[in-house]
Amino acid sequence: ALPIWAYAMQAARAMRDKAQADEFWRTLRSHAATNSVHAVFAGDTIYTWGLVDEAEVLWWAAADQVGPNAIQALGTLARHYQVSRNAEGQYRAFRQLHFAHPQDADVSNNFVYFAALTGHDGAIAERLAIEDLERNPQNLTYLATRAFVLCLDGRAGDALVLLKPRAAEKDKSSALAFAYGLALAGTGNKAEARALLEKIPQSALATREADLIKSALGD
Repeated sequence: ALPIWAYAMQAARAMRDKAQADEFWRTLRSHAATNSVHAVFAGDTIYTWGLVDEAEVLWWAAADQVGPNAIQALGTLARHYQVSRNAEGQYRAFRQLHFAHPQDADVSNNFVYFAALTGHDGAIAERLAIEDLERNPQNLTYLATRAFVLCLDGRAGDALVLLKPRAAEKDKSSALAFAYGLALAGTGNKAEARALLEKIPQSALATREADLIKSALGD
């Protein structure tokens, strides 16, 4: 059941009783820190009420605990940050997911990608990108992530060498097209890069990705 404090908080807000609403919120937040089931459920519910910032706090309260509810909360946070085009948030969510499940290559790949995009955990991201691709050499997404890490490390030429053998498959993978476009731009082939990168819908990009494309193309 949804903790009564969530309803009470909403009722107090409707009555414009800020002091009472704040008190109920503090109680709910404190309870969420020790009860991941209630934290997830309350977060999901108040999110539908439009209380996005508060929902985010409750999901993180669940995520900072252990067990399946923590993983569920992190998945919810990753989707929330994807919709809101928040790369920093996705980095935080996938970083925590990775350290909870270090053997999950898809989670690792997402962690690496957003770490590189946001400029965090450089050495760890580099190592994991290499390891993921070595274990899954045919995976286009892991290949793209490895090349992306190289591009953001100022090694666009190395990224291009890595990608060229699979370049014909770029239409199969938006991740590959994105990385290949950045590698082309980084090695001076702006026209071909623009043709690739401008095909990617802006709505599919995190704000940081859109900014990176503009910077790479000199826009």
